[in-house]
Amino acid sequence: MAQNQVLKAMKKKKGVAVGESSTDKNAQMHVTITTHVLGETPETHQFVLSNGKKINSLFQLADELEQMGDDVFGHHVSAERNDFATWVNDVFNEKFLAEDMRKVWNRLETQRVLLKGLAKELLKKARL
Repeated sequence: MAQNQVLKAMKKKKGVAVGESSTDKNAQMHVTITTHVLGETPETHQFVLSNGKKINSLFQLADELEQMGDDVFGHHVSAERNDFATWVNDVFNEKFLAEDMRKVWNRLETQRVLLKGLAKELLKKARL
């Protein structure tokens, strides 16, 4: 398959980032395949916490939940809304993970659910 055909095919698949190391015809192609859930968001889709801190990946959200103050968490998660679950659903298109996150209302349970979802995704990738 020609290099341009490979690029076109790869770009059509969800969660695939493709880059070339050079414009030279003889240059080697560098291909990175990641899933959206394991990647980082562009700056325009970062989650901005009520304290101003920006989060651009689910791994970073899991880390933040570890040390986040209850006031910050309570601003984003209540019985009426769950901003983290909405972000996971809308930005990462992870509907099942977001649904599981909506079932919990405390910081450490949210972190546990998030880490469990990330672990499942990593296991799927390890089996490929």
